[in-house]
Amino acid sequence: MFKQVGPPLNLSSNKSDKKPLGFIFSVIYVDDLFTNFNHDLKNTEFDLEVFEGNLQKNSLIYDGDQVTHSLLGNPDLQLLNKTQISFGGRPWLIFIYQKSLQKFEELLISSYAGMILFGILLSLIFAYIGVRIRRHYKMLEQQAWQADNFESFFENHPFPVYLLDRQRRFVAVNKKAEIEFGMTANQLAGISLENFLSVENAQMSRSYFQQALQGKAVSYHNWLTQPDGTANDLSIVLVPIANGNKITSVLGIAKNITEKKRVDQELYRSRQTLQLVLDNIPQLILWKDTQGFYQGGNKSLLNFIGLDNIQQLKGKTDFEMPWKEYAQIFIADADIAIRTGQLLYKHQEIQLKTNTGYQWLEISTLPIRGIEGEIDSILYVIDDITERKETEAELFKRANYDSLTKLPNRAYFYHKLENTLLKQARASRNMALMYFDIDKFKSINDSYGHDVGDKVIQEFAYRVSIALRASDFLARLGGDEFILFIEDVKNIVAVEIIAEKIIKIMQNPFLIGKLQLNVSTRAE
Repeated sequence: MFKQVGPPLNLSSNKSDKKPLGFIFSVIYVDDLFTNFNHDLKNTEFDLEVFEGNLQKNSLIYDGDQVTHSLLGNPDLQLLNKTQISFGGRPWLIFIYQKSLQKFEELLISSYAGMILFGILLSLIFAYIGVRIRRHYKMLEQQAWQADNFESFFENHPFPVYLLDRQRRFVAVNKKAEIEFGMTANQLAGISLENFLSVENAQMSRSYFQQALQGKAVSYHNWLTQPDGTANDLSIVLVPIANGNKITSVLGIAKNITEKKRVDQELYRSRQTLQLVLDNIPQLILWKDTQGFYQGGNKSLLNFIGLDNIQQLKGKTDFEMPWKEYAQIFIADADIAIRTGQLLYKHQEIQLKTNTGYQWLEISTLPIRGIEGEIDSILYVIDDITERKETEAELFKRANYDSLTKLPNRAYFYHKLENTLLKQARASRNMALMYFDIDKFKSINDSYGHDVGDKVIQEFAYRVSIALRASDFLARLGGDEFILFIEDVKNIVAVEIIAEKIIKIMQNPFLIGKLQLNVSTRAE
């Protein structure tokens, strides 16, 4: 059965726009028509049998109860009616049997009841067939409408879009797809998509296409081989197109990601190169997002905090790092960098306690901007300045402390005194200075030599130190001269008590090698 949906086409026409591209055949399965119609009759009192042309077994096209009563010599059911009609250019023999004789007799109130009943059933059959045929033609019209409107829907789509039939043949494509496949729409029409795929890619593509035919929208990556032999990497989405309950075609949307993948690979190589550089510098490098969660770092950083890889670092906060006691400093610096967008260069110094002593770190904080210019992460560059601090401490010690007694020297004493006097000007407090030296030190030095003299000075400085409070400041001015600076003095009596303690602690002899020397002092 065919339906003409357009004007007759003159195949002899030489006009290119009238040249047919192919033919569409529409097939209706008669058995399906009667099966669906008879579905509700199976539990009733009727059985339907249909033959094509003549009453023979090989002419049977439908049997409702799978028992061909018409071919039995003595039918076991009561024949309600028999008729021959012409449908679709073919003769059909239709038999309707009554399953229950008792109910059949009740229905036949008159001789015309059977004819009326048969007429009703026959009308229902042809009405149902007509509905199915109209529904089928409507589906064909919908498919034609989809093809006709494909261009208006997808021609301006930014990605290649194509329509495939159930055999994966091209039905329609937009301009982007023509460029991607390297062929025009007319050239692609009826060609299988597999012509553009390698064997391995075709197998994968078939698997996803079958999922689309099952009604699932799927996405995957595939390589497309063009006629010139070049291959493009595509990100593909397949969308099933249904008419009623049947998937009739599949819409494909492809995005060429070849350039993106090339850029991604370049970016990956750049990141690898950058990571290689970062991993070979001594500074500790690490970065976190604006929420305070660390995202990466270099090898020096991992070694410093005792981690094996970056994944163990990701997601940690400053409160989980070795500098957790300084976490608020790191957070405050990050807030400043985000707010101002400025580099905080060597902005902070922190001291960490280790198993072997202390470690000094100097921190620089740098805001990192994203593609849109917004600050999306914070980079820390941390220098280990322990050696520098130790050198500075040593230089300070040499400049401000006496090498023999380890006490502050004259320069440090004057510096301390100057600062204290400045404070004294702002807050009225009592203070005291006490000067003293070693009695008859020159005689000891001349009699026993400089080595013994130096040891006497060391022992003298030690005894005075242990007699003082932690807040008292004792310095060696030079030779055997010492000065004591006392802050927050309550009264003169307190100063006298300190002087008496210094004098008293010198009463025991100094043991210098095998020598026992009596050493004394006077405080002024």
